[in-house]
Amino acid sequence: MIVLGRHAFVFESTGRTCNVRPFSAELGIAENVPIVDGAIVYESPFTGEAFVLLIGNELHIPSMNINLVPPFIMRAGGVIVNDTLKIHCNEPTVDDHCISFINHDLRIPMQLWGTFSYFHSRIPTAEELDGCDKIFITPDSTVWNPHCESFAKNEQSMLDFEGNTIDSRRRTNHIMEREPEDYSGDYELNAVTADAWNEAVDLTTDDAFKADSYSTDDCPDPCISEFAAALSLRGEISKLCGSIGSCTISAPECDVLFENPSSIDLDELDG
Repeated sequence: MIVLGRHAFVFESTGRTCNVRPFSAELGIAENVPIVDGAIVYESPFTGEAFVLLIGNELHIPSMNINLVPPFIMRAGGVIVNDTLKIHCNEPTVDDHCISFINHDLRIPMQLWGTFSYFHSRIPTAEELDGCDKIFITPDSTVWNPHCESFAKNEQSMLDFEGNTIDSRRRTNHIMEREPEDYSGDYELNAVTADAWNEAVDLTTDDAFKADSYSTDDCPDPCISEFAAALSLRGEISKLCGSIGSCTISAPECDVLFENPSSIDLDELDG
């Protein structure tokens, strides 16, 4: 996950936290690190133009003087990250050791700090947050689970039993899932199974029809009562559509009119 330090702007907290473990348990654990959404600014040293880089689902540790941005999550967000050093290329180009974007005219050349690649960033000003171009460098999702097994499974499905690349039409696509302990009751739609969806609909429908027997004042949940009334209305409309053989009678622009019905006799019909 991306880790933002003190030189980043946090504009929203997700309300979630996690415990951060280093490479050795002897170094301890950073407990209850908040997961936030934030932004940093990259200012081109060549043009002087500033870009606000938007980051979702990152850890926030204000005591850090740097920001940690793994290439993996940027690539998952559609960013082109070429982290091969120019000095390691036989024929280096400006695209080597560089971050670029498909839909934006921006190239961020990286530098070296020891053996670590980096680029200069800073906290955005209020004017930059309001007026500068904004670019997402992470997946456009409300969650990010770096421990999900789907990444390894998708990578494994790229090769067949002989070690050859499998055609894209034959690959199995595994969707990222949340960790069980991270459940907050607001899963994304693509994380909900069909069985779970149908079960929830059935339970809600049952509650709605039970609520329909209450009066408006006695119903324990007004929302369920309103839903029951809506279901009843929808049912009546469906029955009417079925009886006249129409599926568009409830549409805003309906061509079926009953105010002035016309008639035709058999002679006119034969003609």
